[in-house]
Amino acid sequence: MMKAIVCDTRLQLLNALNLTFNHLELNKCDLYIADNINDVDNLIKRLIKEKIYVNVYKFKNVSFHVSPVIKILETIFPYHFLKKSIYEEKYRCVDYDEIYISNAIIFSTMLLLCNSKAKLVYYEDGMGNYNGGIRISDHRYRRIIYKC
Repeated sequence: MMKAIVCDTRLQLLNALNLTFNHLELNKCDLYIADNINDVDNLIKRLIKEKIYVNVYKFKNVSFHVSPVIKILETIFPYHFLKKSIYEEKYRCVDYDEIYISNAIIFSTMLLLCNSKAKLVYYEDGMGNYNGGIRISDHRYRRIIYKC
């Protein structure tokens, strides 16, 4: 069973490591790390050296604030968006059984769209909303989460 974990903050990376060591199997997960994390290249080299994950990918963390036409095209062609976002030239989409995310970013939405049969695991990263529910500001993402 292959799993993917998406991180776009240092805190999420720390939680991903905790999740991996305590609840998931080592070398059964891919890790996706956003390029907006300080010193991300050094972190990726260290993670690859430790062989905790099968693959460690760096992706471009883009904003939801793009034109409506681009949003529609990304939704229709999510694999193209993933290939464009990931720095690894030879990236190929993996069929994941579970995808672990901590917040709604466009990259994780596209990863979910490419893996329609994957189970979504939405974990609390310690900075969330404590009103008893998941607060998601983007309506497109809410539909995807509740379909899973």
